[in-house]
Amino acid sequence: MAYKIVAGLFDSIVAGIIEKNRQDYEERKMRLEIISNSSERDNFARQLVLDYVLVPMEKAQHEIQKAAKHAQELSGKIVDHHKDHGMTLEDAQETERQLKLIAVRLSNVISINDLRVAYAAITEYRSQISVFRNKYENCRIEYSIRKGILDRLNDSMAVANNTQMRLDLSNLSQELISRVEPIVKPALPKRKSKKNIQSN
Repeated sequence: MAYKIVAGLFDSIVAGIIEKNRQDYEERKMRLEIISNSSERDNFARQLVLDYVLVPMEKAQHEIQKAAKHAQELSGKIVDHHKDHGMTLEDAQETERQLKLIAVRLSNVISINDLRVAYAAITEYRSQISVFRNKYENCRIEYSIRKGILDRLNDSMAVANNTQMRLDLSNLSQELISRVEPIVKPALPKRKSKKNIQSN
């Protein structure tokens, strides 16, 4: 059975994911508007912001850039070896173009949300392109995308999620402290000054 690479496949996948995320974001904003508890509302709003702030973790950024480099390098090999993958030259050229788009998108990842969109889109793209199979598993395009790109992005997301978790715990600790201090502090006995002790 002959397969055909759809022109603009990766772009269409990304567009679909971004649109779904936009709809989810709008729904979450609507939820934010109806939350009456101020503490819950603040936490929910902060989570919305966190999804779009910069990813400052050096390790995560390093892995993302390595994934982008891998996509770029892979794109340069597809055309020369297209017959090994059961591709026509036209399919290989379109795959080369889309892998370069993946590299560009990864190079422009600056937020946790960008990272999640890229990961979801590349995962779907890998699934679509898996119909082209080299007889050697470790030479297949889908294998190379998983090992060289998705595994690295997965590690980056783990770092980002751990950072968010630490931030959440830190904020929770501060909130608990702020609630406990008014209760504990009045219970602490006042120390007598030296002057008062001598007068007694």
